[in-house]
Amino acid sequence: MQGVDLAQFQFDYDLTWSAIMLDSAGTVLARYGGRSAEGPMSINSIDGFRRTMQRVLDVYPQRTDHADWFVAKKGPKPAYERPEQMQVEVIRNALNAGNNNKACIHCHNIHDAQHQLAEANGTYDPQKVWKYPPTQNLGFTLDVNEGTRVSAVEGGSLADRADLQVGDNLVSANGQRLLSLADVQFVLHFLPEPATLSLNVDRAGSQRTLTLELPNGWRRSDISWRVSMYGMYPRPGLWIDTLPADQKKSFHLQDGQLAMIVKGLFGEAVRKSDLKKNDVIVNLDGKVNAMTPGQFHEQIRLKHFKRGSVMQLEILRDGKKRSINVQF
Repeated sequence: MQGVDLAQFQFDYDLTWSAIMLDSAGTVLARYGGRSAEGPMSINSIDGFRRTMQRVLDVYPQRTDHADWFVAKKGPKPAYERPEQMQVEVIRNALNAGNNNKACIHCHNIHDAQHQLAEANGTYDPQKVWKYPPTQNLGFTLDVNEGTRVSAVEGGSLADRADLQVGDNLVSANGQRLLSLADVQFVLHFLPEPATLSLNVDRAGSQRTLTLELPNGWRRSDISWRVSMYGMYPRPGLWIDTLPADQKKSFHLQDGQLAMIVKGLFGEAVRKSDLKKNDVIVNLDGKVNAMTPGQFHEQIRLKHFKRGSVMQLEILRDGKKRSINVQF
C-alpha cells in the first residue's frame, strides 16, 4: 500500500483479493472481491469476477449521462491521503522492516493504523469495528457467481419484511449503481445506526423500490477472521490454540466446552499475571462454550478495550482448576 491514494482506492483492507474498475477520469465503476467469516474465498469466484467485468462494460457508455450512479462510489475523503501520512506504530514498523525492497505496508495495516489513530486521539470505540457489513446482517444472501442476484432470504429478517425475494437482482442502493457484492457492502459500510436503505431491484424484468429500516446494532457481525482484529487494543500478546479432542477427554471436558491451551505469553499484562504456558483456559469472562482462537481474541478486544480492564479466566493446571485475573 506504499504511496496508494486512499481517497481513490477505498475497499475492505482485510481482504483475500480485490479489484477496482475505473475509467480514465478515475470514476469508480465497480469493486470486486473481499472476504468473510465463512472463508477466504467464500464470496469470490472466477465467474463472479467475469460477470462484474461484463456489467462494467455494459454501463461504461452510460457513465456520463448517469454520473449520479457513480458519484458516491469513490467514498468520502479520508483524513489521510497516503498511508505514510498516518504516523502510528504499525505504519512506522512496516516502513522500517528492511530496505526499500523489503518494506511493505500490507493492506490490513490501513485498518490497523485507523485503530491506532483512534486510540491516540481518544476516539477509539470497538463498536465502530463493524466494517463492510455482510448482507446476511440484513437477512439476505447474494449468489457468489452472479454477484447481485438474491439467492436466499431469511424469514422474518429486515430483508424479508421489506419484501426482498429470491431471484431479485439488485440494481442500485441509495442511488449507487450495483455491479457486484462488493458494491453492496461498500454502500453498507458508510451507513450509520439506525439507517434507511433504499434498494432498487429488478424482479422478472420489472423494477421496484424496496425500503429497509436498519435498527441500532444492525452492523454487528463476526470479526474474528479479520487480520486487523489482532491489532485492536488491548493486543494481549497471548498465543492460544484449541486443545485437541483427545486431550480434552483426558481433562474430562465435553466437546462443546471451551478449552484453549496457552502456547505463549508475550504481552506485559499476561506475563505479569499467574497465567503460564500449557495452562488450559476453560472460562473466559464467564463464557464457557467452545470458540475458535479468533473468536477468543475477538471477545478480549470487544470487552477489555479500556485501560485497567480486568480479564477473568479459569484454567486447568496439574489437574486443578484455578482463577486468574489479567489486568490490561
